Amino acid sequence: MSVSIYATRGMKIIEGAPGMNLANGNFRTLWNALGLDTGDCDLCGSMSPKDLCVAIVDAVPELAIRADRDGTSDEIFGCPFYEMGIDRERIDRYLDGLRRLAVWAVAHDATITWA
Repeated sequence: MSVSIYATRGMKIIEGAPGMNLANGNFRTLWNALGLDTGDCDLCGSMSPKDLCVAIVDAVPELAIRADRDGTSDEIFGCPFYEMGIDRERIDRYLDGLRRLAVWAVAHDATITWA
């Protein structure tokens, strides 16, 4: 499952606008680093691009780094589990993508929507 983040006007995705697609877990981790609430289980919502810009400026990227990507495994329920997580380079790419989207949305009077 994944969450897509778009620039919208009304309920329509704006063609040609930048967008992002993240795995559900990465979305929640990113939103946590931005200080934004994803609710109990709700992976859809919207916000103003100006509010997203403020969240990006105030972001704590270290909250999104879940692993050092060394590929070490743990046993979970007797099965090997490899946690590759999100490293610093990926979170920087996510923040750059959100920044581009937010700046574009401000310039085009759009809303940031995710689902």
